[in-house]
Amino acid sequence: MTFGLARKLVGATLIALAAMTMPARAAITVFYQATDVTGGTSTAILGGGSSVGAPGTNIGQFNYNITSTPTESATAGTLATTTTTIKNNDAGTRTFQLVVSALGYSLPVTTALLSSTAVGNSAVGLAGQTVVLQTYADDANQRFDSGGLATTTGAQNGALSTTAPPTSNYVFTPTNVAAAFAATATYSISQVFTITLAAGQQASLSLTSAATPPGGVVPEPATLALAFSALPALGVYYARRRRPKA
Repeated sequence: MTFGLARKLVGATLIALAAMTMPARAAITVFYQATDVTGGTSTAILGGGSSVGAPGTNIGQFNYNITSTPTESATAGTLATTTTTIKNNDAGTRTFQLVVSALGYSLPVTTALLSSTAVGNSAVGLAGQTVVLQTYADDANQRFDSGGLATTTGAQNGALSTTAPPTSNYVFTPTNVAAAFAATATYSISQVFTITLAAGQQASLSLTSAATPPGGVVPEPATLALAFSALPALGVYYARRRRPKA
């Protein structure tokens, strides 16, 4: 083996090892649909970009603001959605539902743990509210409306810590929840927000959903093969260089 070839092998190995620690980015697309359940009115399925931002949007008797952002790395595929405000503008009690789906996750490729963490608060007339949040993942990479329900963490039910204005935090049961998920191919993560508000009430909610390998980082098999394929040859080369000349 020539010195030039050895240097190339060293370079290729270092690049591969570095790639194992760098986040991988896939073409993840986000869709959402908002529904005034009481009035039977839904938006079209919106989005289709790398994130969702819908400030000051109306559907039926509700006004809502949402931001939803997916991220992906060797350690997790994550969907974080924040509803800055959901407000019932009607004179009576109504139910609102928001569904967010992110398609195209490719990491981690392993038997993963699907987790869901919820927080939130409410203001303006706190009595009589109900909140249910739920996370889903689908190994067939489908939107929620297309049947992307393969795995779920189960419902997280929110109850107000107090009914005294002006604001109160939701206490979710459970706050953090997880379920086993076989992320063996391109997959999707979906979130469902269902909230009932009395006249004039408003709420803010945040849900973070993630698929993570139980043991931490799981490098892709192809990356591992590339990283270590050059090592035996390098060992032989340097052993020969260190051998005393006769």
